[in-house]
Amino acid sequence: MMPILIRSDNGRNTGIFESIDLWKVLRQELRIYAKPIGSLPHSLQNKLLGPPFLINDIQLQYLKELNKIDFDPGITGEIYEVFKEFTRKGYMLKDGMKFGCDFVGYPGDPLYCHATLMIVVTNFIEKFRLVELGRIAHDTQKELVMAWKDEEGVKIMKLAWVSTGAR
Repeated sequence: MMPILIRSDNGRNTGIFESIDLWKVLRQELRIYAKPIGSLPHSLQNKLLGPPFLINDIQLQYLKELNKIDFDPGITGEIYEVFKEFTRKGYMLKDGMKFGCDFVGYPGDPLYCHATLMIVVTNFIEKFRLVELGRIAHDTQKELVMAWKDEEGVKIMKLAWVSTGAR
């Protein structure tokens, strides 16, 4: 089992660990992004963070499903199913709050590549929200993706912006 300390706060569970070897296993083998929250001892490199590392409750649930940890966070539902689907497809997912979405998807390791997807877990978006998300996706060079779960499984819809010609 993986040595991850579980912290519960306001009904949310997070995992904290300090092992760089575990960090590498999560990234390279399981495609789970563990957020570094500690600072390195070099003052000129204060933007670079190191141990300890933090993983969220959705990632903890995925590790439980893979039998890597004993703790069961009890996460179920659409957002978890979408997380699993994109992880199985080879993407590394990070929290998308900064972009106004649920996840941002990286085709490889976030240390080496740019996020290519903004993922919104829903099957319906209000028109003004759609315009907001579309503009953010376009300006940040990402594809906007709607994903949801129905009785047949996870459905994925990519939304593309196209030019309507000269203004």
